[in-house]
Amino acid sequence: AVGTRNAGAANVSREVGRLPGMLVLVLDLAKGAAAPLIAKALHLPGWALYGSSVAAVLGHNFSPFLRFSGGKGVAVALGVAAVIMPFLTPVTAGPGVIAVMVFRRNVVIYFGLSALAFVIAMFITRPSALDAGIVLTLVALVLATAYARAWREWHAAMAGALRRLRGRPV
Repeated sequence: AVGTRNAGAANVSREVGRLPGMLVLVLDLAKGAAAPLIAKALHLPGWALYGSSVAAVLGHNFSPFLRFSGGKGVAVALGVAAVIMPFLTPVTAGPGVIAVMVFRRNVVIYFGLSALAFVIAMFITRPSALDAGIVLTLVALVLATAYARAWREWHAAMAGALRRLRGRPV
């Protein structure tokens, strides 16, 4: 109900405090990690690993419990990536997570920079096609969700500003 009205770690950290924000971050990371961990533990085929990983982010971003709204999926995607590529994730995403928690600013900018570092690292290390496909799909989902929400917020703000300029009540 406060800030960006997002239930994600960055908004909770900004509006409620760092400790609750860290708790939300850890829980979202665990939620993301659970999907591929369960798929791997059950020895499910690659398509199930892919599907469960994507479903974890989609379920977070478009939760039926929040009237199909939700977070941006950054922490959930990082949780998935930490299971899929445990050596690359801390090196490429760790600085972005630390920056968000310290500076409490736009998560999408830090995610974009971390995603770029992740893609460069994947190009160098050459992971399996399945692992690369999962991570790249999640990056695309997070960026598409963040862009769509930013566009809606910007459009609503501009429409309100135009109404105020014309002298109409908002």
